Amino acid sequence: MGYRMIIAVISARIRKGDYRPGERLPTVRETAAEFGCNKATAQKAYDALQKEGLIVSVVGKGSFVPRRPLLPGSGGLFQSAYISHTLFPHEDFSRLIQDLFLRDGSACLEQPPLPGDPDLIEVLSRFYSLPEERLLIVSGAQQGLDITRSVLSIDDPARIIFEDPSYPGAAALFMPGSFVPMTPEGPDPLLVREKALQTGARLLYTIPSVHNPTGYRYSPRVKRELCSIAREMDLYLIEDDSLSEFFPDPSPRFLDLAPERTFYIKSLAKSTVSGNRLGILVPPPPFFNAMMTAKSLTDISTSGLLQRAASRFIREGYFQAFIEKVLPVHRERREKLLHVLQDIPLFSVQKSFCGFWLWVRLNREVDIATPPWTEGRFFSPSPENRSFFRLAYMNMEAEEFSRGLLQIRRMAQTLSW
Repeated sequence: MGYRMIIAVISARIRKGDYRPGERLPTVRETAAEFGCNKATAQKAYDALQKEGLIVSVVGKGSFVPRRPLLPGSGGLFQSAYISHTLFPHEDFSRLIQDLFLRDGSACLEQPPLPGDPDLIEVLSRFYSLPEERLLIVSGAQQGLDITRSVLSIDDPARIIFEDPSYPGAAALFMPGSFVPMTPEGPDPLLVREKALQTGARLLYTIPSVHNPTGYRYSPRVKRELCSIAREMDLYLIEDDSLSEFFPDPSPRFLDLAPERTFYIKSLAKSTVSGNRLGILVPPPPFFNAMMTAKSLTDISTSGLLQRAASRFIREGYFQAFIEKVLPVHRERREKLLHVLQDIPLFSVQKSFCGFWLWVRLNREVDIATPPWTEGRFFSPSPENRSFFRLAYMNMEAEEFSRGLLQIRRMAQTLSW
């Protein structure tokens, strides 16, 4: 077989996801044996693939599929997972900031201590039942993830396990090389253990409270078993807390079950408004000082004014009132979307009860140039998830939501012809 045929076959496998980002390809010897050619022909194919940028070669380690970040856009009506700014009580928040300046003057703009404003730390500790002595305020959950990545410093992508599918922002940072399928109860602990044994994994990234994009929630059994595996295999857990204020989980968190193995991270922007770039990071006790050092190297401090305002916003009950305002809008929009989708044979909605989005399967392959949703390929390297998409419905005004429903109906009618 000629080297051009080998190039065509391997290129197709990469496009289809048979070889995942970060995955090591068969050796030149193995490829020659598979295609029934000599090693020189297989090497010529690999050289051409590398020249085209389809693979990368590392001396002494082999050839790999490049680990390129794949991040979705947010311009479509149903793409952004944030809550619309039109629902946020901006007038109340503005008054809080004005009151702060009237009371404290320019001191509002002072740099807070590196861990965060003490009052906000105390408020968040009580509101979310978090250990105050280990709570670090960061500039959004993405910074918390980046700090965790830098402190753990895991060079081999195979030693980082992600759910499949999972949050693209975290995947773009960690570039994981190992994946375990997500189920309605969470990833199968036996598969996680098997993957950890195979790879020597050091980290498992999880979104257990409200999973993005599926809307699933980890069962108490899965949580307990994963904690046991983490202790047995010297595995650390990232617990990315998504929307637990809106969808409380009565079962213990990883942070409660295995505090010595858990990095707890939370975005306040996802729970309030996208411009509220505040996040929470609670590392295991031995890592706290290293986390503060890593934060100081990237961001001397997180906005003091925003921290002071957020503290009063939560303490004085505005945040709880906001949650109670958002939930009826969520329920109404979810019901309307489900009503529309259930009458369209092209779509199958996956059953879930949490989150401000739906995880939907396309029942046949269709070609849509600019879909209004976020395609499954952004959440997963697996071919089987490419027929899915996430339909997020809270980052729009009421009129936009109505137009979006109409757009989905018309699109489905067009695709059905």
